Amino acid sequence: MNRTCDQGQEGRLRAHVWCMPKKLVVIEQLRDYERWKKRHGYGKRSIVVESAISSFKRTFGGHITSVRWENKVNELLMKASVS
Repeated sequence: MNRTCDQGQEGRLRAHVWCMPKKLVVIEQLRDYERWKKRHGYGKRSIVVESAISSFKRTFGGHITSVRWENKVNELLMKASVS
């Protein structure tokens, strides 16, 4: 399933279920980005989340060596299970 708004054979825009709300969000962002950012809390992470990420990086380093997604997941699971 294509998850974007795309053009049909007649050249008209085919709207998927979530296409219009996404378009409205983009319009809201373009009108007043700072207001949208504040209203939705964009760019703010919980101090608990930041602490957990920082702790993980201090313990295991800030990088992984795997390339494939499945291997990345396995590498991180192995690192987490060691602690």
